[in-house]
Amino acid sequence: MRVTQYQTGRRNLLKSPTIILILANLIFYVITSIGGENYLILLSQVGGLFYQGYYWEIFTSLFVKFGILHLIFNMYGLFYFGWLNEMNFSVGRYLAI
Repeated sequence: MRVTQYQTGRRNLLKSPTIILILANLIFYVITSIGGENYLILLSQVGGLFYQGYYWEIFTSLFVKFGILHLIFNMYGLFYFGWLNEMNFSVGRYLAI
């Protein structure tokens, strides 16, 4: 029987995809809070901008939050369900989910 890092309690948090996703969300929240509406429109998926060449919106819109409560509840859910998924899936499969 293989002993995993979850059973021993030892793990490097910066290697955790859940923690990396939470940090990315926090960074994007700070950027959109400081940058204002211009950054919010630039990073979130807003109608016709995607068809005008703003292709990064598909990726960056995953990290844009529209308020502190939105951020808090999403990060709580990501933290809780992310740990569960990390135990059951490889990093590649986890990120694909």
